[in-house]
Amino acid sequence: MTSIAPALIVKLREIEQDTAATFTSAGFCVRSSGSACYYVKTGSPLEMEQYQGETKSLEAIEQAAAGLAPRVFSVGYIQADEDEEDEDEEENQRSYMISEYKFLQPLSGDRALELARRLALELHAFKSDRGFGFECATYCGATRTQGRFFESWAACFADMIQSLLSTLRDQPQWKEVVNLGDQIVSTVIPFLLGPPLDVDPVLLHGDLWSGNVGVDSNTSQPIIYDPASYFGHNEAE
Repeated sequence: MTSIAPALIVKLREIEQDTAATFTSAGFCVRSSGSACYYVKTGSPLEMEQYQGETKSLEAIEQAAAGLAPRVFSVGYIQADEDEEDEDEEENQRSYMISEYKFLQPLSGDRALELARRLALELHAFKSDRGFGFECATYCGATRTQGRFFESWAACFADMIQSLLSTLRDQPQWKEVVNLGDQIVSTVIPFLLGPPLDVDPVLLHGDLWSGNVGVDSNTSQPIIYDPASYFGHNEAE
């Protein structure tokens, strides 16, 4: 068992709507006296942008395909414990995020087919009326998206590639890779993804792989999590 910060207990009791609720914690899983289980993580204030991007992604997925991803209950800042010392923390704060905790089993067989069906008919049918991209920055691992909208898929995809290249430009050992990347952005992407290609901006998980999917042990339904969503070409998933 691990201790839970008093400020987090306040947030959890607000979610439970029970000022007397008690909680036990094992890793990221926090179980309440009312039997609910929460996924709770905290970090430095610098991680708030990442938590907000994940929250907005999960909320969009819930809107597009209810129950396909964990629900988010609360995200924001809490006061750090008095005995914590972290030079990166500003004004003694920590960022936090609380969502559903899902007990997962591996995805296989007919559950994989059900996931594919829900992705195709629900998630990838949910369109944006603002264009390609997303309303805020999201993180695919350590890779940050810009969090903006574009009129075309070619411009959106080019921006994502440029964001990757920007992390390498000041490193001489990657000069050839950057040069080739620049050529792809300037010539290949417009040729392959520009007109006459006509696609709709649909919601994507953004970081879909075997490590971000599973089967809910309670419902036997497929679950996706840890998204870095954006609106793009459905085949980009």
